[in-house]
Amino acid sequence: MELNQIREARLIHLKDLRNLANKVLNDNLLAKGKVNSKWEYSVIENNIHQLKIIINSLNKYIETSSSIKYVKAFFEEGQDNYYRYILYQVYEMSIYDEITEYTISNHTLSHSVYYDLYWFDTLKEEELSSIAFGKETPDVLDRYCPVEIQRINNKVLPYLKTKEKYSLTADILQNVLNNFNHNSFVESNILLITITENLVRELCKFVYHKQNPAKNKDEIEFYIYHNFNSLESLILKGDWKNDILTSAFYAYNINKYVNDSSLHDALKKLNDKTKEKERLLKKLINILNTDGGLKAIEENDIKRKDYLATINSLSLISLELIRLRKEDMHISLPIKLQFLLRRYKEDRNSIIHGNYYEFNKGWKSYIYLSAIYKVFDLIEYYEKLYTMYKSI
Repeated sequence: MELNQIREARLIHLKDLRNLANKVLNDNLLAKGKVNSKWEYSVIENNIHQLKIIINSLNKYIETSSSIKYVKAFFEEGQDNYYRYILYQVYEMSIYDEITEYTISNHTLSHSVYYDLYWFDTLKEEELSSIAFGKETPDVLDRYCPVEIQRINNKVLPYLKTKEKYSLTADILQNVLNNFNHNSFVESNILLITITENLVRELCKFVYHKQNPAKNKDEIEFYIYHNFNSLESLILKGDWKNDILTSAFYAYNINKYVNDSSLHDALKKLNDKTKEKERLLKKLINILNTDGGLKAIEENDIKRKDYLATINSLSLISLELIRLRKEDMHISLPIKLQFLLRRYKEDRNSIIHGNYYEFNKGWKSYIYLSAIYKVFDLIEYYEKLYTMYKSI
């Protein structure tokens, strides 16, 4: 395929993504004034913010991709191979992005509000996109219930049965799984939600004890079960330390869906470097679009030095960004448990108020089974982290 054909194909693709992002943005703007809950409003506000960033980035990529002088520069005859390679790399960097149809789908109302799918890391991107854009209904998820049941039977139940504090929970969970194909979905779902709440309370009690070893058992019990009547207030208002080891890359991605001030502060350095890279890239593009191309730059000592210095700075900052994304950082328990405080919480409240009809569905069972495994992952993590302490 010729260069112009490649450029045109990329230009069309980028414009299609921009059109899609604008449509999703408009959907969010229309929905903003119609939501009832704070979490929905907050998610839509974040969607609007993230989509504006995406659209702004796409505008930059389209502008760069449209620059014929710039694109042709590394194909000029007589250019040194090294310079052609550098120019090719810069061109690729300038239009390469992490923006895909899936990235945009994460900020649709279906994905982020109606079904709240951001925390499902075991599903394929194509499946999540199909649900987000209405090509599939969430009913397709019920086919994964057997997979989740097997995971729980293989890992979660054996662990729970070894802990006295989880013995009753383990018995109830075992009964739900054994009778899953005979009970109505609503029966299973009511029990799965209560099981998850019990697991989270016990997890919080364990973590709070390990983070506050000077407190006695009665103080911890009162703090977890009486200080905070709701699970939401326990998670959001509890005094939790940053003791979950993760990478800046994870924090960067989860920050697109979870609103937490500690994430914003931790990512400041990464965001500042990203902005600096964008500034240098724009400068390099302007240099490359000089009349006369590289030949004119080579013949002007000042321009040549500026050109090489900019390439060098861009290379260094790109390496620095790679390093920063791999850098370790610590986050707190609420960031990992926020998925329980959004659509999941709304489901729980609806069941309590007797609205059973919406929960007699297999795909809801998949969500609640997944939540149990997600919480178990955290239980397992904290058990390993605090093995030096005596269990409560």
